[in-house]
Amino acid sequence: FDGYRFNVFKNIPNDSSSIIGDKIYSLAVSTDKLWVGTITGLSIINTVTLDVIPTPNIFNHIGENGILQLFCDGSNMVWASTENENFIIDSNSLEVEQILKGYSCRRQRL
Repeated sequence: FDGYRFNVFKNIPNDSSSIIGDKIYSLAVSTDKLWVGTITGLSIINTVTLDVIPTPNIFNHIGENGILQLFCDGSNMVWASTENENFIIDSNSLEVEQILKGYSCRRQRL
């Protein structure tokens, strides 16, 4: 919503300019980017142009795993957690590093 109208983002199969999934688990904001964690992976929206940013490098690391947790720290690094893996992504270069191997960051159900 830009104050006048809503912009709806939906997954369109086989369209790389759409978000990767419709069921959203988590959101985070970094400089000029909205990070969208879905049941089928991670999408990034440029908040200036409202375009979905192509992220083949991120997809190669994370794939279609659900992004359960997203967090942007003060140094513009984005922390992403799937059910079994954790990653840190540089918000500018979109370089991905797997971290905290064997550690689950997900919330436990009561």
